[in-house]
Amino acid sequence: LTSKFVESKMMEDSGQSIDPDYPTGLLEDDQHKSQTYLNEPRKVGQQTNDNYGDNLNNERREDVKPLVHRGIVQDPDYPVELLDHIDPENDEDDSNQDDDGNNHHSISMADLDIVGQHSAMDTKSVAHRGMSVRNVQGTEGESLKPSTKKSFVEAYYERLFTFKGGPESASSIDPGILDKLDEKARKKRIVEGFLFCFLAFTAMLVMVSLLIFTEQKSQLHYPKDYKTNKETRAITNLLKTISDEHQIFRVGTPQYAALHWMLYDDKLKAQEIATVKELGTGYIMLARYALAVFFFSTGGEQWKNRDGWLTGTSVCDWIGVSCLHDEVVTIELRDNNLVGTIPQEIDSVHILRQLILPDNYLRGTLPHNIHNINLMDIDLSNNDIEGTLPDLFFSKFNDIVTINFNNNNMKGSIPETRGFDTTLVKLELAGNDFTGTLSRDLFEDKRGLEILNLKANKIKGKIPLNIGNVKNLLKLDLGDNMFSGTIPSSVNYLARIEQFNIHQNMISGSIPE
Repeated sequence: LTSKFVESKMMEDSGQSIDPDYPTGLLEDDQHKSQTYLNEPRKVGQQTNDNYGDNLNNERREDVKPLVHRGIVQDPDYPVELLDHIDPENDEDDSNQDDDGNNHHSISMADLDIVGQHSAMDTKSVAHRGMSVRNVQGTEGESLKPSTKKSFVEAYYERLFTFKGGPESASSIDPGILDKLDEKARKKRIVEGFLFCFLAFTAMLVMVSLLIFTEQKSQLHYPKDYKTNKETRAITNLLKTISDEHQIFRVGTPQYAALHWMLYDDKLKAQEIATVKELGTGYIMLARYALAVFFFSTGGEQWKNRDGWLTGTSVCDWIGVSCLHDEVVTIELRDNNLVGTIPQEIDSVHILRQLILPDNYLRGTLPHNIHNINLMDIDLSNNDIEGTLPDLFFSKFNDIVTINFNNNNMKGSIPETRGFDTTLVKLELAGNDFTGTLSRDLFEDKRGLEILNLKANKIKGKIPLNIGNVKNLLKLDLGDNMFSGTIPSSVNYLARIEQFNIHQNMISGSIPE
């Protein structure tokens, strides 16, 4: 824009242009018209303007000429449609005088609005006729002089770029108005930018989700005869009721390996199918599948002893598995090099009563649905189990007798123990990272509790005063924690106590007599 302005200014100095803001693209076209018009002889009193071409509308000029000579308008090509808005009789009231005492009449803002509505009289044509820099004088023989009054185009643009009904003079424009306009435009850009970013981010998330979903679907591998073999399809659909589709059909998962073993390697498949048809339920087949998943999930190929597992025999003949009426009630694999996680399918062994897996290398968290099994004994001590015990974890086992999570990596607070007040005999949570305080309900009406081992945790607070209510307690180990206060005198009611350990705490006072 700067270069165009300089070029236009230079041409103005040489007489080729009148308005320094005049578009340079029109200069070449104007040069010929303006030169032809300037070479024509002029009569005295006839108005001249350096930009006028020789193709002006003579009839239109004659209509406007009287007003030009009277100083009411500045351009012989002023639109005829606007003449009705100019009152020649009252032009004296609207006149202004310049330094030489000459009257110059201005166009009202209402006239500017009307001009803006006439497409024929656009800004380019106004500038083309030189209206922005010349003021035609109305007396005969007078030379043309630069006008100090606002040009038509200047007033039009001032009206266009200010508030409706705003000031008509650039000198009287309130800077605060422009600041408000700038602030409003800035806020609008910020909102539009935020909206654009939000839509772009949402679109990206949708695309990524579709790509992930497509990729996951492409990685699913159904059994080779799933569509053609009725039995394959029936077994697969049954096993899908306890395993996620993205696990059972994905190569490399324990569920995929167990499915293919049952479909193509299990010699008892036909017998299992017959049992399903006979009983009208598939819980026996589901238990067999669940144990197969457990085998692959805990590295069964590397077990110390895996006699009978995944052979053509009943699961009741597999090492570590005990049954009652052909249904699995116990899984006991002590120190057998189990490496991996306990799969969620374990809850399909629906009458399992004992899960004994100490001294192995089990990791991960407890299956979220393990409380669906009505266990009596669960021993996962000396493993690498992580995570927390959910609220009301203990109370969901109606017949629980033994809970042993010693020496794992569990954390969080110890949940309430309500729900098995008369059944719990052994609760061992030593060697973890449990925090918080002990709840009073842990010692409330626990008539059958004999062993409570909470050693080597981070439990703090005071020892509950009702600890003496557990009258059958044989072993109480609270050592290596952060207990404070004194030993409650109610410990004197522990008539059967054999071992009471509170070392490595912040206990003060004396031992009650």
